[in-house]
Amino acid sequence: MVELAFEDPATGSAASALCAYLTLAQEKKGTTFQVTQGVEMGRKSIISVETTLEAGDGEEGALKLGQVYLGGTAVVVMQGTLSVDV
Repeated sequence: MVELAFEDPATGSAASALCAYLTLAQEKKGTTFQVTQGVEMGRKSIISVETTLEAGDGEEGALKLGQVYLGGTAVVVMQGTLSVDV
């Protein structure tokens, strides 16, 4: 997130996507990652990502991503409400 002079030092969605890709590329049953972001801007953030793999439906021996767990600390900088008309 970037807003005027404020930039989010860490991005959980980007870290999750990268770790999911690395898990599939390494073809391990599950992996735990520690991603460090925001160091250069003086706001070091550490994100933990744990992934699992499952047997795929297609080719023999093919694997697919099972679950992705994202963790770390957070600071509330904004709060709001979203309404959806049905």
